[in-house]
Amino acid sequence: MKANRLIALAATLSACSCGGSGGGATPSSPTQPAPLDVTGAWHGTLRATSVTGQCAPILQYIVGSTSQFDVRLTQTGSAVTGAIELDKGTCDVAGAVVQNTLTLSTTACRPRERTIQFFVCDATNSEFVIRSFGIESSAIGAAVTGKYIYTDDIRMPVGGPVAGVLTESGELSMTRR
Repeated sequence: MKANRLIALAATLSACSCGGSGGGATPSSPTQPAPLDVTGAWHGTLRATSVTGQCAPILQYIVGSTSQFDVRLTQTGSAVTGAIELDKGTCDVAGAVVQNTLTLSTTACRPRERTIQFFVCDATNSEFVIRSFGIESSAIGAAVTGKYIYTDDIRMPVGGPVAGVLTESGELSMTRR
């Protein structure tokens, strides 16, 4: 009798686990998570991990330094646009959110009016002028972490033509305001 109960239980479990047309529930496909929404104001920190390009040997003090930035983003579907306020100026950005990855690239940058960093490079007075800024990051809820690349044109002498490029890269973190 005990064996009959086990056979009946096994048959019941087998019938329940099959889709078929026995009035049981049909299997459903997994639901896709809602796309990440990054619309709004964010505040972030940049931490430089490398500096390359012209004059980089005399600018290694930048490595390990941090700076702050603010960004306002608008999202339509997976497309993202916005503006990033950096110490050296403002960059308009465009990019996308795919799953939990936010990628932004510069569409245009405007340096701050004459609040540009001055330094001596190759024995000439020089200045940094922001050229581009890019982000590749992962977002979880109201926090974003990732990497950035920041490129400056080096003008020599101050106010003169572009004589070189300096690229700073590093880590970033952002939180929603």
